[in-house]
Amino acid sequence: MKRRSVHFRNQTDCHWVRRTALWTACCVAIYIGSYAVLSFTGGWIVSESGELRMVLAISDIFEWQPRFGSCQIFRWSGGNYGLRADPLGYFYAPLILFDQRFVHRTIRFISMDGKFVEPLPAPPYDKYHPLRQNGYMYRFPYEQASDGKPAADH
Repeated sequence: MKRRSVHFRNQTDCHWVRRTALWTACCVAIYIGSYAVLSFTGGWIVSESGELRMVLAISDIFEWQPRFGSCQIFRWSGGNYGLRADPLGYFYAPLILFDQRFVHRTIRFISMDGKFVEPLPAPPYDKYHPLRQNGYMYRFPYEQASDGKPAADH
């Protein structure tokens, strides 16, 4: 079998292909690098998966989100799964979903039968998202008082 090689008509065509490949590689590197910074400065949030419902979805997971933008796979009320995101989340959706699946795995704290997972598999308190308020702050005894009893609500 004869091997075929790519022949360019002139040097301009070859130069154009190299320049396009270089620009594409730079854009991909900037895309991945910028997401890496956002993920490194992100944190855990309490969110809804859409799988547990009492008419509306119930907060049942700890999920990693980058510092800016958010994206998640969500089960809609009709039973279909889809993306739930803001504009920046849609832009970074492939990287956010990869991050949530393989790097910062989503943590379920309410099982599918509606019961809390014991012990509560909460991430460390200092790893919560820096820009989004933790709605469960101070509901769980993160600190112990000196007498051994849970700290009072603040």
